[in-house]
Amino acid sequence: MVGRQDPFEVERVLNVRQPLHVDFAGKHVELREFTNVLSIGDRIRVLCDDGVLVAEKVSETQFKLIHAEPMTELVH
Repeated sequence: MVGRQDPFEVERVLNVRQPLHVDFAGKHVELREFTNVLSIGDRIRVLCDDGVLVAEKVSETQFKLIHAEPMTELVH
């Protein structure tokens, strides 16, 4: 459809000044550092403000999207 955007479409972000951090076992870890520790075949679930993504690490630098589901309501 023309003009319709996929809510899970990922745009490449350029010139990021501050690294993105994730909460891992109660500690804040830089996302890039966390993904480097994962082995090929490992899966991660990312909870975002607008949904949930499940991805599998398929190479040292790439992830394959396994599942994406938008949030239908706010969770309190």
